[in-house]
Amino acid sequence: MHKGISPPRTKLTIVNVTVGWCSETIKCCGVMKLPCQLIVWNVLPAIRAAIAEELIALGVSQLEAARLLDMTPSAISQYRTGKRGYRIVFEGEVRASVSQLARDLKDSRVDDLACRICEICTQIRDENLLEGSCGTDA
Repeated sequence: MHKGISPPRTKLTIVNVTVGWCSETIKCCGVMKLPCQLIVWNVLPAIRAAIAEELIALGVSQLEAARLLDMTPSAISQYRTGKRGYRIVFEGEVRASVSQLARDLKDSRVDDLACRICEICTQIRDENLLEGSCGTDA
């Protein structure tokens, strides 16, 4: 490499990549989306919203829920009013996991919140619940 000459920039093209469970794209709302995109834009906000709602239902204040979830009180308010995290409603075992996590948070029994949220996300993926979760503007 000569001094002062930058290496050429190349366009990154990903072909047939498998990253954990993420081996295909999903046709979502007419656009190809990676499952990871659905997780970031839809599933994680919905999980946080569901946990916040559970905490409030357990008698935790919005301020305390924000502290427990390491987010701002305004974020909790937006989850509660449907401005964030409203695209997915959880049922069955996933709902039970969310409820258990909220109870554990309230009772100070959570050492690693990120890990527990990842477990719920993995449960959603394992149960193949991603399809149709893209919302109207994903």
